[in-house]
Amino acid sequence: MIRQSHRVRLSLCPFLWPSRYGLRQPGPIPEDYDKAIEFFPESGEFYFWRASAYDEIGQYQNAINDYTKVIQFDPDEASLYLLRVIALQKLYKFSFANRDFNKACKLDKSNC
Repeated sequence: MIRQSHRVRLSLCPFLWPSRYGLRQPGPIPEDYDKAIEFFPESGEFYFWRASAYDEIGQYQNAINDYTKVIQFDPDEASLYLLRVIALQKLYKFSFANRDFNKACKLDKSNC
């Protein structure tokens, strides 16, 4: 999922360093990724990490919005649809979750 070029970008983002090196409380901080997205709007990588952070702290609608953005960058990646399914289910949006699950199954039969 993470391409080598994106790994380099992650290491070059000083605003992510404080949490990475333990200078701040551990845990996802979506605001850290806001600045990364501002610098690299053409990359779905930081939308993915921010969506994961939102999901972990219970902001499921924000997670869904960011997973949707990531899917726009990589519409053939089944795992992205499955991550959005989980967030949708947490908001009891089962019909949308079912749609995404069916899409993931079409993209990768091993998900079914």
